[in-house]
Order: sequence, then structure tokens, then C-alpha cells
Amino acid sequence: MIIKELLYEVSINELINENDIFNRKKELINLLENIYKCENGLYDWQNECLFKFQEDFTSIFNNKSFSEENKIISNYINKIFLKIFISNNNQEIYYLHNYLPKNCYNKLPPIWLEDDLIIDYKELSDKVLIYKNDTNPEVNNIFTNELMEAIVILSDSVFKNLDKIVLISVPSSKVNVTPQTKKSVEMIENDFKKGLFEFSSKKLLDLKYNNILKRTKNIVSQKDCGAYYRNVKNRHLKTISCSYDLPNSTGFIILDDIVTSGTTMDSCKEILINHGAKEKNIICLAIAKTIDCRHLKYHNGKVVLCEDI
Repeated sequence: MIIKELLYEVSINELINENDIFNRKKELINLLENIYKCENGLYDWQNECLFKFQEDFTSIFNNKSFSEENKIISNYINKIFLKIFISNNNQEIYYLHNYLPKNCYNKLPPIWLEDDLIIDYKELSDKVLIYKNDTNPEVNNIFTNELMEAIVILSDSVFKNLDKIVLISVPSSKVNVTPQTKKSVEMIENDFKKGLFEFSSKKLLDLKYNNILKRTKNIVSQKDCGAYYRNVKNRHLKTISCSYDLPNSTGFIILDDIVTSGTTMDSCKEILINHGAKEKNIICLAIAKTIDCRHLKYHNGKVVLCEDI
């Protein structure tokens, strides 16, 4: 049975008794575990098949039923099948959520604010800001666990032939300020050392290089001076240093909380390459990608992203 049909059969309105609930859960869990154990590990929810090549991951944009399917999984089997998207701007940045900035909500028509998509965006945006400001340990743990799950999936599927993985947080715009993703990296590394999770391909987290990128000079934040000022690539290249010569046989995952233009991550990637890392062995992963309210449309009585029309 294809996953979509199976997921909707798990819907509470379709279930008859507790035995039926148990059997459906068991069937779905077995199916998802088989996907996790497969050689590739990335799943195309639109075509209900495994991705044969990394490039095929871009087809994920065409899927319109992610949200409902994910809710069903979370509600009825307490197992999150993480959604991982890849940016469509040829920068190969993976991300887990869409982020609609707080100042966008005042620009939307009142009827839009009642739409389920906007409500979901608002809830997610609030949680991302809580994470960035480090004000709620529970929210921090949620996003840290999502990052860990994504790291495992991407490492097992993209870095198939590499034995070691390094996690690197994008430096803060200010010197000596620890970004929240750095704290998440430390939590993930501690869990790995304790044996609380492992890569299916027995890869190792290399802790030697986990603090190699540092900001040497403050830059004005995007919030204070706008995206253009901050996202000049040379500004990052001149104010971020790398303290090691890097191995070319290790995979590097650059982590950030919110990605807007991708310039900061791209700068970090270039710095790693300049210090010995191979470009094909570097991927970027963000919790959320910024979308603009101009990319939203009201279509057939619902708010959708432009790509979905």
C-alpha cells in the first residue's frame, strides 16, 4: 500500500477499534522503518518512492500534502518522519521549515490570518524566535532533535562513502556571542558520545573540528541594517576565520537557524574549501528558510506559496 493511502487510513475517523488502531500503527511504523534502513534514505513524498539521486530531492517542492501527513504521523504513532527540503536557488541548502518573518503578518489581509497555512507559519515563526533567543529549553530541544534527525538522514544518504562527519555552526554576527545552533551542536555531540544515537552506516562525529569558524570582527546584523548590508559575501569572508587545515575526506555540515539569502552559509562553505575541505563533501542545513509575504497568494480560497499554484 502506498504511504499516502496508509497515512490517511490511520486517520481517527477511519478507525473502528483499538485492535485496528494497533495494527495500522504497526504497519505504518514497519514501512517507515524500512525507508530509514534503505541505502538511500531520502523519500519523495510526491511520487511515493525513494530518491535515486540527490538531485531528485528538488521534486519535493511539488508536494502539497506534507503538513497533513506529518500531523497524522505525529498524532497517531508518535514518530516524526522528518521533512527535509532543499532550496531551489542552486545553493544546495537543506532546510526543515518555512519561516515567515514577524513583520509580514501586519501586511497580510485579515482573512489570510485565519488560513491554516498562515496559522502554522505564525506558530513556527514564534518558536524559531524563541529558539534564537534561548528562552525556552523545551523549544530548544525540539529543534535540536529535528537537526539531529536531519543530520543522520543527510549523512547516511549524501555522505555515503565518508567515515567522519563534522558539525559546524555559522558564527554569530558579533564576536564572542555563541549562536543557538552552536549549543545544539554541543547537545548533539554529547548525545553521540553517550551512545544515544548513531548513524546507520556507523559514521563517526569528528569533534576535533567542531569550533573552527569564528567571527573576528562584529558586523551589523540583518535586523538592524537590512539584508543587503549584512549579506555582502566579502564582509563575511573578511570577518570569519578558520583555525585548521581541514581533511578532504571528511563531510562537513554547516548549520544555521534561519537562512535568507544563503550568503552567510555560502561564505562559510568557501572558507572551508579554502582550508582543504572538498566542495562535494560540504552541505548546509538550516532550521528554516525565510519566505517573503510577497510570495504568498490567495488561490482557490486558500493561502499558498507561489510555487504551489
